[in-house]
Amino acid sequence: MDHQELRTTLGPLLFSALPDPVFVVSPDGVFLDVNPAAARYFRRPPAEVVGRSVRELFPPDQVERQLSVLQHVLETGETFLEERPIAFGEDHYLFRYTVEVLRDSSGTVLGVLGMVRDMTAFVALERKYAALYEGATDALFAIDDRGGLRALNREAEVMSGYSREQLEQLKIWDVIDPAEVPRLQEYLRARAAGEDAPTQYENRWIHGSGEPRWADVRISREPIEPGVFQASVRDITERRRLEELRRDFVHMISHDVKAPLTVAQGYTQTLLAGRWGELTPPQADALTQIGDATRRIGRMMSQFLMAEGLDAADAWDRKPGSVASLAEGVVQAFRGDAEAAGIELIAQIYLPIEVLVADREATHRILDNLVSNALKFTPRGGRVCVGVQPAARGVSLTVEDTGDGIPAAEMDRVFERFFRASTALNHRGSGLGLYIVRRLAERCGGQVSVSSPPGVGCRFEAWLPVARGAGKERGRR
Repeated sequence: MDHQELRTTLGPLLFSALPDPVFVVSPDGVFLDVNPAAARYFRRPPAEVVGRSVRELFPPDQVERQLSVLQHVLETGETFLEERPIAFGEDHYLFRYTVEVLRDSSGTVLGVLGMVRDMTAFVALERKYAALYEGATDALFAIDDRGGLRALNREAEVMSGYSREQLEQLKIWDVIDPAEVPRLQEYLRARAAGEDAPTQYENRWIHGSGEPRWADVRISREPIEPGVFQASVRDITERRRLEELRRDFVHMISHDVKAPLTVAQGYTQTLLAGRWGELTPPQADALTQIGDATRRIGRMMSQFLMAEGLDAADAWDRKPGSVASLAEGVVQAFRGDAEAAGIELIAQIYLPIEVLVADREATHRILDNLVSNALKFTPRGGRVCVGVQPAARGVSLTVEDTGDGIPAAEMDRVFERFFRASTALNHRGSGLGLYIVRRLAERCGGQVSVSSPPGVGCRFEAWLPVARGAGKERGRR
């Protein structure tokens, strides 16, 4: 089959298969042929369209326009292209019309060939996304591979401090910290070359007012146009300022508050020991209360500093340790406090001494916080039970108490930072102990959970993986 024969064969098939309306109109405005899509466009069977004139099928207010287009194309030979809204009854559409002269193989004009594309849904979608872009709370920029800038929404103007016209005269290198330029240049080069590259940065940039600010920048992995990438930018200057304030605050606590507090504790203990003379009962009582208060403050400060430093890679050296020894040590450390409070403290350890966890320090702090928390909320005459036993691919540490428990509505918030349950309002605390437990468990590659049946108390369980080569587990009491 030669090329001409192929075109002759495909022509009728393509004419019928096209989803867009296609029609052929004679020079005097009579429809010579229509495809099925065109028949649906006119809401008539093809037989009721072919042979009828433009005047018969188009609404009266559109007829003259259609005929003038037909005449213009026939006289000039130019292709006509137009988008025009059309009403069919109560329905309104936006159509794109293409009309051009149709000639036979000898060049004789047969009429015009027209195609109609319904742009209604496309334009509605385009407008919807344009409204979403314009109303986005993040600034949206287009950045080409040469560093050219273009604002894609109103927030881009507000955040940058430049108008859209001004931004188009700038390069990205003009508004970011010079130290960041090589990194961004490398990113654009890599993306343009189809290579993978990080898509999120925090950059210093210069506002139109000249003020330096910080931005969280996320750049699209795929170009929105050839060689052009979209950047979603959020001003994080205030967040960075608060982070700096927090770092300053942590530094102040660890240096300017902790040292004098230690001095106060030392002098209190010295006075209570009678080193500088015998104390009267009121004096001893006052110093005892001062000592208790400074210890509470010291513990709260330690909790706060630990919570702040948990994510630091060098928070402490990660060393393995025996789970059984750690649990026994914590129980012994709290034995005196439990007896003084009239609470029965029980240890149920079912692991051999050679079973190790990878992070001894973190495990010790988890147990310390859970037991301290349980004793705090268990009334006199109650019981706290510390359990250690094998679990799937690890060990289970449990601490159960017979306290007031936690309301069901608050269970999901127990491990949040600074959260204190409504049943804990009459007890002193920072609201950081259980947050630290969760973060420590996660740091070890484990997890922690809590259950609190009404009127029974609380049961905290921490699952931790064992260190490699920890040996076989066997039961012991």
